[in-house]
Amino acid sequence: MEVHFQFNGKEYLDTILKDNISSKKFKKNLICEAVVFLALVFLFALRIRYVKIRHIIMIIGVIVVFFVKKVNTIRLKKEFRDKYNIKDNDVRITHIKLDDNFIIVSQIMEESKYSYEAVKEAYVIGDYLYIKFIDDRRACVHARAFQDGESAQRFVNDLEKKTGLKVYRRKDEIIK
Repeated sequence: MEVHFQFNGKEYLDTILKDNISSKKFKKNLICEAVVFLALVFLFALRIRYVKIRHIIMIIGVIVVFFVKKVNTIRLKKEFRDKYNIKDNDVRITHIKLDDNFIIVSQIMEESKYSYEAVKEAYVIGDYLYIKFIDDRRACVHARAFQDGESAQRFVNDLEKKTGLKVYRRKDEIIK
């Protein structure tokens, strides 16, 4: 069985981020912070006599709000990158081929050949199957990489048979 796919850790990160940024709690906090900050800036600007300076301060206040939003997004990205242990060098996978003895992982920069004995752990989180090898490199397969659900299940069953490991489903745990 051969599986061809393009997977990028940044895409996964952006998906997680999008889900959290679109959450009501995040939006509510961001809006509250922005309103309070702009109110303070406008109150400060109203105390200034010169109209041009007042307008400049208000414009700077609006720019700062957008900058703070961007900084918050970058901070969130870093938190999720740390939480899910997403590394660029081990998630850019283009091809996995299973044969009798080996899992062949072809990456953009290099090709690595792992024996089934090299698999330390395998688990599913959401639509992703993570394969962790004894040298701590990981392969990550998205369900869309397969033509159908059956071939994805065969992939997991084959992995379980050859490695003797149980592939289990994790909810929202930290990936290490």
